[in-house]
Amino acid sequence: KRKGIKYVVQVKKYAEDNKIGRPDLQRLQGSAQHFHAMGMIFVTYGFYSRHAL
Repeated sequence: KRKGIKYVVQVKKYAEDNKIGRPDLQRLQGSAQHFHAMGMIFVTYGFYSRHAL
């Protein structure tokens, strides 16, 4: 929470051949809705799949 605004943050470190997919981002969005967050931040060292973008 910063200046009264809630953010949901998720950090993932998957293997190089395992990309971040749409379900990962949908779960983050569900958490943001559950906690009434105004923003989401997804941090990864990996790559996003084409369907996640």
